[in-house]
Amino acid sequence: MILHINLAKGFRGGEKQTLLLIKALSKKKIRQCIIIRRKNSLLKKNLEIIENIKIIEISKPFFFSLFKLKGLFTKNTIIHCHEAKSVQFGFLINMFYGSGYIITKRNDTKLNNNFSIFLYKKASKVIAISESIKKNLIIINKMIDVVPDGIEDIQFNNDVSIFLKNKYFNKKIIGNIAAMDNDSKGHDILINVANLLKTEKNVVFFLIGGGKKFSFFKKESEFLDNIEFTGFVENPYDYLSIMNIFLFPSLSEGLGSSILDALYLGVPVIASNVGGIPDIIQDNYNGFLVNPHNIDEIMEKINILIQNEEIRKKFIKNGFETVKNYDINLIADKYINIYKEINNEIFYWTSYLVRWCGNGYASIITNYWKLSRCWYYIVWL
Repeated sequence: MILHINLAKGFRGGEKQTLLLIKALSKKKIRQCIIIRRKNSLLKKNLEIIENIKIIEISKPFFFSLFKLKGLFTKNTIIHCHEAKSVQFGFLINMFYGSGYIITKRNDTKLNNNFSIFLYKKASKVIAISESIKKNLIIINKMIDVVPDGIEDIQFNNDVSIFLKNKYFNKKIIGNIAAMDNDSKGHDILINVANLLKTEKNVVFFLIGGGKKFSFFKKESEFLDNIEFTGFVENPYDYLSIMNIFLFPSLSEGLGSSILDALYLGVPVIASNVGGIPDIIQDNYNGFLVNPHNIDEIMEKINILIQNEEIRKKFIKNGFETVKNYDINLIADKYINIYKEINNEIFYWTSYLVRWCGNGYASIITNYWKLSRCWYYIVWL
């Protein structure tokens, strides 16, 4: 069984990818369970429609929820941690119940403290979603697999799409989808670009997403009438489907899965040459890469895509080819191979103990090992 853990508060890129993987594994009849934060109703709502998965909700302090998990584990249980908090909880489960845990790291920040490095070193397997993240993980001194984010068939509401097309008839729509929690997604750059294009009456900007700084960015651009702030929307593809350009000026990015969505829907991309973005976008093949903060370069690329239909067609065609490599079913198969690899390692060491000690002694040794790990963790804290 695969025990997923995602203790995020909201529903953003990492939660979407957790959901996509679980859905793909469910179709392949993989037995699964997920631990989520009790108050994350949106993630729960999306999970409840998936077959063959048990949902366990926990709340702080997470430590005391360990005892609710008793009886859940078998010798084949693998813990899959999908974000930072889940890594800590996965380690705790590993200490108490002995199940191996794997980590998928989705942001390109470096591990900046000894505790985080320790947790990653103790994992059975660490997976990076891009080459950039893999390089940042060199500090843990172990083999890192690269398994990118995936994409499924995108559904959007055709009625909403038609309504928006009619509302913005004859407009060139430049858009972005990203949470507005900090400055890392480049929303200030988007506002500056919109300001430079404010005299172009046929250009409008869609900024899709909510977050802690939503009100701040909206106030910063209140003098502009060419920006539409939608806030958080459950289906951003209604808007993405009608965009002419997807502008993604991030300053830091693990991979940029919303770029995959844009390519899938045939929207040409201009994105920063940072983090894992170059894993997806090859400059002048399926999009444009620009240097971070370089507004002049962004303006140049926007003008090219507005004026040059041949380049647009080339990017759209090559983008369709690119996203084939990110099909969520292919990504799920890669994870299944990793799960099997870890199970084979567990089976090898269990068989070794039984062969040399017999079933009874092997059981005693295994239980002693689990108990010693628990005491080690308590003392170590």
